[in-house]
Amino acid sequence: MGNLLNTKKAIIVGSNGQDGKILSNFLTKKSYNILKLNKDNFDINNFKSVESLIKSESPNEIYFLAAFHHSSEDLIFSKHDLFQKSIEINTMALINFLESIRKHSIHTKLFYASSSLIFESNENDLINENSIIKPNCPYSISKVAASNACKMYRENHNVFASVGILFNHESYYRKNNFASKKISTTIIDILKGHKNEIVMGNLNSIVDWGYAEDFINAMYLILQLEDSDDFIVATGNKYSIKDYLFYAFNHVGLNYLNYVKSNPDFLTRKNTVRIGDPSKLKSLTGWEPSISFSDMVSLLIEEELIANDLTTK
Repeated sequence: MGNLLNTKKAIIVGSNGQDGKILSNFLTKKSYNILKLNKDNFDINNFKSVESLIKSESPNEIYFLAAFHHSSEDLIFSKHDLFQKSIEINTMALINFLESIRKHSIHTKLFYASSSLIFESNENDLINENSIIKPNCPYSISKVAASNACKMYRENHNVFASVGILFNHESYYRKNNFASKKISTTIIDILKGHKNEIVMGNLNSIVDWGYAEDFINAMYLILQLEDSDDFIVATGNKYSIKDYLFYAFNHVGLNYLNYVKSNPDFLTRKNTVRIGDPSKLKSLTGWEPSISFSDMVSLLIEEELIANDLTTK
């Protein structure tokens, strides 16, 4: 009975996404009691529903990972629809949880997943928590508003609301419209003889790429701190699309130059550089990335191979 009483309860908002799936596995290993919310089983935009949930469950931790966003190669939504959906999911739904915590469960700690896209491009310097914020799309604008809401509830209402400003982080669970997953799945198609090339945008684009499992560990560590704050979650390392392609194709014994074509018109978002400085996170939590960039790329390709009954051995 003692163990049951000491079991921590966490709510994962956005449990079906990449980070939600990995976080669920992570917290399960730590014996958490987990409540998974997704768009199929709960309406996070209904304040009364959120308020009732928080009042009845009174969780120790909430991880707000739900997000509406689009890839840089995605043209499906109109600008108006992007704004409406982004504000609804990324901002207003979060405020439903913050207000419910304030009213009914002040001990609850909340983590909000923000994005490196809130910052302007910076080719020369690492981006830290004090860097210039300059959102330029509906997604990043909604993320800035949400981060400011967390700060307001933190400072004015004593709500523990930490913001993790997440840079690129990859896993097997990435959707196909992300570059890393596109590369992985195309390599599989090439090995199966279904394709003979991959068309990418700017091959010289520089990215701060991390491993998603490391980022989930960072989220957890942030909520174990005494005080809430904003944190850059990044590796601080920069690699190009070319670098990713090199290690990915090399893992299966192929030369990427024989398969890759570049078409800059393929991108809807202009090339930008954002490399994060995780010094604050490392200093306060002891967090460190567990895997190098090249090993991460190899691991992701290997996971894709195994899922498709292929092997490099």
